[in-house]
This record gives sequence, C-alpha cells and structure tokens, in this order.
Amino acid sequence: MSENLLCVQNLTLSIENDENSYNVVNDVSFKINKGEIVGLVGESGCGKSTTALAVADLLPEHVKIVNGSIRFKDKNILSLSDDDARKIKGKEISMIFQQPLTALNPTVKIGRQISETLKLHCDKNKKEIKEITISLMRKVGLKSPEKVYNLYPFELSGGMRQRVMIAMAVICHPNLIIADEPTTALDLSIQKQVIKMLKDFRNEYNMSILFISHDLSIIKNICDRIMVMYCGEIVECGRSDEIFNNPMHEYTKALISCIPTFENRGKHLCGLKGNVPHRYDNTTKCVFASRCQCAGDICKSNSPNIISVSESHYYRCLKKGGDSKNE
Repeated sequence: MSENLLCVQNLTLSIENDENSYNVVNDVSFKINKGEIVGLVGESGCGKSTTALAVADLLPEHVKIVNGSIRFKDKNILSLSDDDARKIKGKEISMIFQQPLTALNPTVKIGRQISETLKLHCDKNKKEIKEITISLMRKVGLKSPEKVYNLYPFELSGGMRQRVMIAMAVICHPNLIIADEPTTALDLSIQKQVIKMLKDFRNEYNMSILFISHDLSIIKNICDRIMVMYCGEIVECGRSDEIFNNPMHEYTKALISCIPTFENRGKHLCGLKGNVPHRYDNTTKCVFASRCQCAGDICKSNSPNIISVSESHYYRCLKKGGDSKNE
C-alpha cells in the first residue's frame, strides 16, 4: 500500500482587498504518495501556483485560507507554530520557483545561496558544507562548480540558474519538492535535462514531486499521476496513461488536442476558444461552461458531479451523469 505523504483536503483560498474578496482555489482535495510525481496542469490563471504556495506555506498576505487542511506526514501544517513551520520549510518541503532570476538574491553569491538551507537545518561545519555544495553543483550539471560557487546570479545563463534552483531544493534531501513551471523559458534540450535530473533525484532519494506546468507534453514525460485544474478546481484526475489514453473532461481533451505531435505535423492545431476568467464564480455552476462545446443550460446553473471512471480516475461533469465520489 502506498504511503500518503501529503493530503490536501477541501482547500479554499480567497484573494481579499479593500473592495471585496473572491475565491481563487475552491474546495480542492488531493493526495501525493511517497516517491510519487504528481502533475498539476492548466492554463495560466487557473490557481496552480497559488495552490503550491499554500502547500509550501508561502502565500502572500492578500491570499487567505478560507477552508480546508493541508496534512504533511499526518501533521496539519496550517496549525503549526512559526518555529515548527520553519523546521519543515526547506528541509522537508522545498520549492523550485518559476523564475530563477527573480527567486535568487542578486547580491549573494551562488555557493552561499545553495548552502544556506544546509546551514540552517544540518549540523555541518563550514568545510563540510562547502564540499557538499560543490559536489551537488557538479551533480546537477554545473561545469566548473568551484568557479560558479563564487559567481552572482546575473553571471549565469537561464539553464544554469535553474540548475542552481534545483540544487537549492534538493540539498537537504526533502520529502517533497514543489516544482513550479521549472522548464519555462528553457530550450528543449535543457528541458529534457531538467526533467531527467528531477527523475534521478526522485529515484535516488525517494522524493515526492508536485510538478506544475501548463504544458501537458512535459507533464506526460515525468508524472505518475496528473491533476487538471481550471478556475481553481480540479476538473479531472488520474494516472498519466488514463489521462492521455482516455481523457474524459472537455477541458482535458482540449489541452491534449493542442499538443503538437509527429502525426499531426503540418495540420492546424485546434485551439481552445476564450480565456480563463480573471475572476470566476465557481459556486453555482460548471466553471468550464462558458468555453465548453458540450455545455447545456444545466451546466450554467448547477455544480458538476464528480464521476468515477476507475479507482484512480475521476472527473467533474453534469451532462455525463455518474455517481458522486469523494477523494
């Protein structure tokens, strides 16, 4: 039986300002098992990164947790004291951010930034910390690590900065890595190297990874399971092969149809019309109704059922009926 490492239950997040508030993540539930790579995919603005920041306990002040729990190793991390939360962040849960140039401190040398987490959480002397840091830099593919150790972020290429972010994330061998669009703006060869690197670290240290992306073709190459998110809701979830071989939700089908393949080379890709709403009402209707070709009147006035396809595969829909299911 798989061991649950992370369990998110009924998570609802709201953006609050002086005028009003609105939900950006609505009643989201999912689990990640030990050693598992789970993908969270959807267009920009669907709530993927906000969900990740909640798990990492890094939400900005204007985003509030309205409801739900986030249990890590069977502890509700939302109820931990600041001191206990700091012991987990970086050591047991780490994050690879989308934009390494903005995530890295421009005034601090690379070696110090990578080794900082090790200094905070591990009982090592300066010599040991430097040796471990340089060894890890070499392991993530940074050439001449002794030289790079004393460079600043602006002196590195985008691919090198992303390798630095990965080194920072794995240096304490955390149980969970949250990778938020880690291959964005990288060329294909570097993307493949980053994906292989994350797979290798998962296999070596039995880490779990929450891999966030808007690109299903990348998700397909790394994830064991996939969650498809739209307007702050998970609209379909299943094993990678189930999602690609038997997509059920119209949004999932639309995302897959946009993937360029050798078979459809030269053909026109079917784009999804419309955009993710800036502010969305996900309380009384299907969130995808305004863009769904199959939507009827019922979809615009009722919340969808959760329909089970198999023990590991479910989706949300009104027109296709089915039995309700709790994750």
